[in-house]
Amino acid sequence: MLNKEMMMPKDKFDLDTCKNFYDLTDEAFLEIAPELLTWLQDGNWPIFPEIIKVFTLKQDIVIDEISKIFDTSDVIWQYWILSELYPNLSEKNKLFLKEGLKRCSNKLSLKVKKDDDEINLLEMLDLILN
Repeated sequence: MLNKEMMMPKDKFDLDTCKNFYDLTDEAFLEIAPELLTWLQDGNWPIFPEIIKVFTLKQDIVIDEISKIFDTSDVIWQYWILSELYPNLSEKNKLFLKEGLKRCSNKLSLKVKKDDDEINLLEMLDLILN
């Protein structure tokens, strides 16, 4: 079992730790993927692009974890995943996410009052799904 805490970035500037993700086995990466995905909640963080790169590279083994983001209520996180990671995914993995994206879109569409972030996400989902 890995010491996940030691493997995770210490802060949003910890690019050195991010470089180590490329050397992890698929099994080890899959073990830290759920926690590492949380570093994709803000595209303005300096480590964000590096983490996008490693998730793009390892997408086939973590697509199930990525899909779980669309079952959360964090529209900002969903926005960053759709705008920065989704375009890098293979067609097979985009297809895998389609049902989750539909559920996310339907859930947001049912809301009577939507804030700007929810409206932006709905527009993005509409472009992807239609």
